[in-house]
Amino acid sequence: MALLVLPGTVPMVTVNVPIPLPVPGVLESFAPSVHMHTKSEITDYDAPALVKVALVEAKAYTDTAVRASATPQAAASAQAAGSSAVEAADSAERAESSAAAAATKAEEAEISAQQASGSEAAAGSHAGDAEAWAAGTRDGVAVGVSDEAYQNNAKWYKEQARSIAGGDFFPSKDEAREYARTAVDSHDNSSAAHGGLITEIHEAIADEVQERIDAVAAAEARAKTYADGKQAKITASGLLKGSGSAVTSAVEGTDYVGANGWHKINHMRASSRIIHRSGNNSVLFLRESDMGCFIISDTPASVFTNFQIPANETVAIPIEAECEIFRKGDGDVTFGAESGVTLLFKEGSAGKIADKNTSIVLKKIDTNVWSVQGNLG
Repeated sequence: MALLVLPGTVPMVTVNVPIPLPVPGVLESFAPSVHMHTKSEITDYDAPALVKVALVEAKAYTDTAVRASATPQAAASAQAAGSSAVEAADSAERAESSAAAAATKAEEAEISAQQASGSEAAAGSHAGDAEAWAAGTRDGVAVGVSDEAYQNNAKWYKEQARSIAGGDFFPSKDEAREYARTAVDSHDNSSAAHGGLITEIHEAIADEVQERIDAVAAAEARAKTYADGKQAKITASGLLKGSGSAVTSAVEGTDYVGANGWHKINHMRASSRIIHRSGNNSVLFLRESDMGCFIISDTPASVFTNFQIPANETVAIPIEAECEIFRKGDGDVTFGAESGVTLLFKEGSAGKIADKNTSIVLKKIDTNVWSVQGNLG
């Protein structure tokens, strides 16, 4: 009940207007919580509207009082009633603010209740996972094959370890410690017992070492016997060749291909590797890589190829190097040399290969001297 006093010129008039106030909600001790008033019941409460109704009714009473009496006492009472009405209005504004604050708290309480409910569900899920990973069960029921914890939990691995070990093992460190203590107490710790054990170990090691020494000595004896009776001492150096009875140094160009690559094992062959070099009415200089090669030149009748022999100062081709040039096509194959180079060939020759399908051999016989032999024209 609220008491309103209205201003006027009549004695004090009081009006009792019933204003229902919300009762604070009560949260239970665990989520989700339920309170006694919903948020809408708090926010929909319209305190200012009820005050306005009370003011209207109070004004009607005041007007009646003014018409009934105009005494000074009535005026004073009316003035006091006006002050009380102002205070009533202030109280209504404060009530409105309190209602808004209560609505905010109710909303926060609702959110907290929802969060608490979610946390409770998450805790239940985590508890189920912990049980599954530890014992392979959820709420006491074994997990199915599709569960990640199926044959992948602590209990299952423990059983596997027991199976591999061939029996039970110590479930705790205390039991393991007690087992070790019992084993130590029952051990023969006399010096005589340990001394005998050490002696046996030393004897076993000494026997094995002696066996290895004897094996090495026997191997050395066999090696010496073989060397003395089957193989003479090797005194040659460098690349070696064996004849079955002796070992001697191998000869470059006779027994193996030399580092320069143009030496031939078979001196009967003028050349070995086949390459193709043809010009188009142009000059081709001989290269060191051409040495030891069978060079094929194949051009039509209207096209010639001229091979030039370089001076030693230009390309230092080794002495004794040689190559063979074969004319396969109808085009002329000619040869010449740089200034300072002497060519030794058939007198009267025009410096070319005379016929198709024939060849010439070029061989360096001195620093800047080459021999040219073959079908010269």
